[in-house]
Amino acid sequence: MTDKNMPPVLSVCVITYGHEKYLKQTLESIIQQKVNFNVELIISNDASPDNSDKIIKDFVDENSNSSMNIRYFKHDYNIGAIPNFKFALENCNGKYIAVCEGDDYWLNINKLQKQVDFLEVNNDYSCCFHDVKVIYSDREVSFQKDRGNKITNPVKLKDLLESEWLVPTCSFVFKRENMVLPSFFDKLRFGDFILFCSVIVNSKGHYIDEELGAYRRNNFSSMTNETVFLGKINLKTDYIQFLNWLSNSASEIDKVYINARIDNEIKEIRNQIIIYRNSKFMKLYMKMRSIMVRK
Repeated sequence: MTDKNMPPVLSVCVITYGHEKYLKQTLESIIQQKVNFNVELIISNDASPDNSDKIIKDFVDENSNSSMNIRYFKHDYNIGAIPNFKFALENCNGKYIAVCEGDDYWLNINKLQKQVDFLEVNNDYSCCFHDVKVIYSDREVSFQKDRGNKITNPVKLKDLLESEWLVPTCSFVFKRENMVLPSFFDKLRFGDFILFCSVIVNSKGHYIDEELGAYRRNNFSSMTNETVFLGKINLKTDYIQFLNWLSNSASEIDKVYINARIDNEIKEIRNQIIIYRNSKFMKLYMKMRSIMVRK
């Protein structure tokens, strides 16, 4: 029997901005979870310009008698995705934290129970995650099959660093005590990869080969929509900054993989700069610059 007046065993962290179309489905998939432990739901709305505030307030009212303790935060102005993520994480009180962004949702009502059950009996693991269904505009496919990832347990930091993308954010459940974020976390352009690595460094994770959630690809407010290659360069410099920080607390073995990832990021930055120098945009810019100089 759960009691929302008791401390939560698990916190569900939901950040949202511009997710009006999907938010109700997200929240319903969370409140429907069947668990034998206390859960709190943290919802942090980054001043969404749509109808998200009303949707959330209606949801809170409709579930006021639920055993799940729902805490809703709405920022007065837009602070940005990563600061909002940090804010939400810092307001989680559970022994474990589950992440589900406002445009994703969970497919299995036993998802949280499965993950917490594993972590409770495997103290040497800091996290676990699972496969999800990826929803494109024209098709649906397994995340792991779509990415071509071959995952073997246990999952180590090496596996995260050697893959482009291994963990679906909405599948991640981790021990809060293992979450150590850099002081510059909210200055970066991404948050999930940092969270995954900081939790799993000097530990290990477990992969559940089941589609227990759904991830929407190419939503307008998603990081996956970034296409400007100068933005990609900035993103890679953020990776390098974080990896240098992570190296300070990593084992000697993990430092080898961290340094290899840093070298790879530097190589890709150089390639992007070459592409930029040879682009039509750059040539046009140089032509316009020469015209202005002659004037």
